[in-house]
Amino acid sequence: MMDWGYIIDSDDESFTEYFKEGFSDTSPLMQYTGLKDGNGKDIYEGDHMGGYPHGDIIVTWDSDHACFGCVSSDWREDYGLLSNTLMDCDGKLEVIGNIYENPELIKG
Repeated sequence: MMDWGYIIDSDDESFTEYFKEGFSDTSPLMQYTGLKDGNGKDIYEGDHMGGYPHGDIIVTWDSDHACFGCVSSDWREDYGLLSNTLMDCDGKLEVIGNIYENPELIKG
């Protein structure tokens, strides 16, 4: 994973043009939620989080409501707004991976 500022400010012209032109499944752009987990780690779209009472969750973008939400790690249940889920769990959620670097964490 690379910080957006690093990509934009890089001196390697071919590297920056690749990322400026578009993204693919091999180089997805992950959105920062503006929220942190119970350990103070930044939470991004696609992060896999542990510590939810009903099982692990995946952070998603809900384009219908223009907000971050979360779903069960098997993608069968929508748990709604990520911010509400974080408040309900009182700092117990933690980022344990993401769907890009740890696809084995996703069930189903």
